[in-house]
Amino acid sequence: EEIPETVKEMLQDVMRLRSLVANMLMVSKIEADALEVMPAPLNAATEVRRALSRAEASSSVQFSGAAFEIRTDAELLHTALVEVFKNALLHGEATPEKPAAVRIERSGAECRITIEDNGPGVPVDQLHRLGEKYFRVDSSLMYARRGTGLGLYIARLLITKIGGRLLFERRQGGGMVCTVCLPL
Repeated sequence: EEIPETVKEMLQDVMRLRSLVANMLMVSKIEADALEVMPAPLNAATEVRRALSRAEASSSVQFSGAAFEIRTDAELLHTALVEVFKNALLHGEATPEKPAAVRIERSGAECRITIEDNGPGVPVDQLHRLGEKYFRVDSSLMYARRGTGLGLYIARLLITKIGGRLLFERRQGGGMVCTVCLPL
């Protein structure tokens, strides 16, 4: 039997609320400094693929990069990357026909995970605010898209907690480039 459209919409709303509650709990733990960092050796490419799968981004992303070892907390990294990838999918207009690019590389003493999307980008005067708590880009294009302004905030806090940096820049020709820099 087919599920009525109103029931589908209600289920989507329940899933969004569930996600919001989970994000609020994560923010509370991070802000209370209640998360323990447990570094371990990890294969960087494997962790990126795992996060892409969890973010349901695999079919809308072209992945490239070599496998090499990093030492960090697997769960905190995974949670941060899922948030970054979900944000790129939500706002970056990635599709199987026009995929986002995810690249992993070693750069000096850092692992750099770069996500390039095809979306409208972020106005230059708002770029520095990405990753702030509850920040959403002030654009008529963004109001139609769902989001709480917590995903990149959570990602930034977690990446900082494991010793990394989260960088944003406008992509030439449109879209965004988000780079996660982690110590090796």
